[in-house]
Amino acid sequence: MASPLAASARVDVAIFGGGIAGLWLLAELRRAGFSALLLECESLGAGQTLAAQGIIHSGVKYAIGRKTDPLAGRLTEMPEIWRRALTGTGAIDLSAVPLRARHCHLWLPPGAANAVIGLFASHALRAKAHRLAPADWPAALAGNPVGTVYALEEPVVDVPALIRALAAPHADAIRKIFNPAEIAFETDADGGIASALLPGQDGRPITLRAARFVFAAGRGNEALLAARPGFDAETQRRPLRMLAVKGDLAPLYAHCFTRGDTPRLTITSHRGADGAAVWYVGGALAESGAAQDETDFIAAAREALATYLPALQQDGLRLAGFLVDRAEAARPGGRRPEGPTIARAGNAIAAWPTKLAFAPLLAETIRDKIVAAGVAPNGGNLGPLAAWPHPGFAAPPWDRSLSWC
Repeated sequence: MASPLAASARVDVAIFGGGIAGLWLLAELRRAGFSALLLECESLGAGQTLAAQGIIHSGVKYAIGRKTDPLAGRLTEMPEIWRRALTGTGAIDLSAVPLRARHCHLWLPPGAANAVIGLFASHALRAKAHRLAPADWPAALAGNPVGTVYALEEPVVDVPALIRALAAPHADAIRKIFNPAEIAFETDADGGIASALLPGQDGRPITLRAARFVFAAGRGNEALLAARPGFDAETQRRPLRMLAVKGDLAPLYAHCFTRGDTPRLTITSHRGADGAAVWYVGGALAESGAAQDETDFIAAAREALATYLPALQQDGLRLAGFLVDRAEAARPGGRRPEGPTIARAGNAIAAWPTKLAFAPLLAETIRDKIVAAGVAPNGGNLGPLAAWPHPGFAAPPWDRSLSWC
């Protein structure tokens, strides 16, 4: 039972998790007239969201090496949904978010597998990718043995700016939660969540009541769901060790494919808080790097850069690894989910977007499920939480305390 000394707050929908999934859902629900509250135990974007590269995938890279891929199909419509938001003509206005690049590129070095080259020459991908003449290649590829370059219909967004733009209009409904391991859920007669008892910073708890509780906390869903009796949704991890490179670097937003269905390198460009140019690098390098220690990973990274970008002068470049603990809905055999995933138990919903690009689809789906269940906007009372602080904003990986070498 909740403590009789606990003050009580009420809202239509309570959201746990301040990454892209929770923030987009908060904006979508409030746009639809619902009262909603977002709770975050760290800083906004601190988990998987700011570890993302900001590419709004169109599904092209997931189609490589496969005749069909459900994930590729579901991603196809995402760039257009995001473009409407980014131009201020969508349901959510993200016109304040700058594009880092209008297109992501893809390059196929000489000797890339014929199957990969053939796929990009196929009619099926012409609408998503067009081949560029050498004069139009990114400057960062100049002087390298680049075989073929395509421009993909994949914009690249500034993720820190995205988090701030989503959060800014809803600051009054975003609060930092303390000691999340001590959250307790009280169930009702039907097995749903009657209330959540939130531990306060000053030791005084708050009872939070809501028509729906949504868990969108990434890896934090594991602990939250364990505290909610009767929820059998499970989480799986697919860790990465991303690479950050600082130095004299020309902008590059590109996938490098040689064979198989995973790019050898996926590179996006950023600017550090110190003003330095940064490449943030994922792909197969990051996937294999999860099992390596930092020294071996940096050695492998330098070798990969020398192999695929031999004209890059590595003298003066500083490299660092950054571990990302990707959490998503569990699938048999650890397979990657085919899209955003939702699990429901009573009035509780667990959600994983799978990819940054799926955030609007996930939010719309959850909103529709709440409406279909007969939940109507009923106002709220956040007065007892008025003194709780805003969680603030996390720094991107390259501005954190990394071991540069």
